[in-house]
Order: sequence, then structure tokens, then C-alpha cells
Amino acid sequence: MQASHLYLLYSDSVPEYHNNQDEYSRDIILAHIDSILKYLQRFYKRQFLNRTDLSGKVVSKFKKVIDAYFDNGSLQQKDLPSVTSMASLLNLSSRYLSDVLKQETGKAVMELIHIFLIPGCLKKKLALAPINIKR
Repeated sequence: MQASHLYLLYSDSVPEYHNNQDEYSRDIILAHIDSILKYLQRFYKRQFLNRTDLSGKVVSKFKKVIDAYFDNGSLQQKDLPSVTSMASLLNLSSRYLSDVLKQETGKAVMELIHIFLIPGCLKKKLALAPINIKR
């Protein structure tokens, strides 16, 4: 049903483009394009609402990738990971990763990177620091 709406809007605009060019043609074509874009936006956002079975899975996969990044020493070699590199490791686009994490956690990707990496960095720093206990 969703694809049929898009196709109908598209198929209505094609003859308008090829035939009967008049003062209303441009407005009619633009109205069809606007409707197509609104439907696409609706379908894109709807997937986040209808994916309750997947809720949290991207966050947990993201956490595993961050943990692996820290554990294998990439943090010391490459500095903080970028949104693009994290998305690539998860086989997602940067934009999609940002949207999913924002929807699931309410936080931006870089904010989550900091949240997940700080405890590991603190543990490592404490483990390397000499312990001086005086009475």
C-alpha cells in the first residue's frame, strides 16, 4: 500500500511533465514531489516506532563495538572513534546510526561514545597509577 501511493504520485507527475505544459504544470509537479517526500519521511520515521522487537539491539551492538575498540588498543593508536567509523563497523550509515541511537537513548552518537569510553579509561588509568596509601 505504501509503495502504491508513491508510484501513483510519480505516475501522475510524469504525464504532467511531458504534456500540456502550462502555468500550473510546475506547481502540480512540485506538489507531487512534495507529497512523495512527505510519504518517504513518514515511512522512515515510522520504522523507529514499529521496531519494538529490535529496540536496544543497536545500542548493545554499539556498546560491544566500543568495548572492542577500547580492548584492542585502538583508542591509544587512533584516538576517539568517529561516527562514520562506528557506523561502518556496524554496517550502517552514519545518519541511520545517529537516528536509531537518538531514538533509542535520546543521546547523540558522540555523547554515547564518551559515556561508554570514560569508565574504561578511568579503570585503565587507575590500574596504571601507583598506589600511595599513607596512614
